[in-house]
Amino acid sequence: MKTKILAVALNPSLDRTVSVEHLKPGQELRAREVVTSAGGKAVNVARALRSLGMEAGVWGIAAGAAGRRLESILRSEGLPQKWLWTGGETRTNLTVSEGASGRATRILEAGPVVGKALTQALRADLARQLHSLNVLVLSGSLPPGMASGTWAGLISSARSANVLTALDTSGAALRAGIRARPFLVKPNRDEAEDLCGFRVRTRSGLQKALGHLSRYSNIVLISLGPQGLAVSDTVRMFWARGPVRAQGRTVGCGDAALAGFLAGFLKGEHLEECLRLAVASGTANVGAAVPGGICPREV
Repeated sequence: MKTKILAVALNPSLDRTVSVEHLKPGQELRAREVVTSAGGKAVNVARALRSLGMEAGVWGIAAGAAGRRLESILRSEGLPQKWLWTGGETRTNLTVSEGASGRATRILEAGPVVGKALTQALRADLARQLHSLNVLVLSGSLPPGMASGTWAGLISSARSANVLTALDTSGAALRAGIRARPFLVKPNRDEAEDLCGFRVRTRSGLQKALGHLSRYSNIVLISLGPQGLAVSDTVRMFWARGPVRAQGRTVGCGDAALAGFLAGFLKGEHLEECLRLAVASGTANVGAAVPGGICPREV
């Protein structure tokens, strides 16, 4: 089944991963390996969807020389893309991966400042594309200057065009976005606690959170890190966990999991099978060369 999915990247990034044996603050360290990839949550989701055989592309905001490099990397990967350009620089995020412990330290830049004029241009450009879409994935942070209700506005526009939406963000943008009733929402445990106002550390707490958030979305996915994923479709609840890998990059695992769930759903799989595919995709991402670049055979 071919389904047109657009992943919205309003604050994409160049992701640089530097591997060292031991991370020792205040000392000069030699890098064993340096990898630069196109990143940001929406880019990772689109890449994983393509790996799973889905028709997906990425659309959003890019800026400066970093944005041009981002565009060039995605072009070399064959990932369909469209960018609205602005001043400043697309952010560069740095991950320092420590070989001895497997730990990763991330330093995230803010991104270019985006004002009302570009936000309005984004909405107009998206309106012209909605007729050709089945699913809109709204994933990642908002750039500085963009209103926290931006995701909510895009969700409302998509609903008017009968386009399904999947929301994966945090903070004020998540709180505003979920009130617009996206079809699917994917908070992690901390974000679910922020939305619900209670702890989600036990099975009963998890069930309560799934029920609470199901009042806003048809599908609720709560990411539990190494403990897997939980899902509700307002009627049923399931939880699944894959094998935990001690070594490997973990950036993008949640994005790959979201892509796996959407791929299963759009192929007409039952909820349980969608969850299994989500967990398998997230687990396979641990061994991927770039976030979202999962191997279908391994999945």
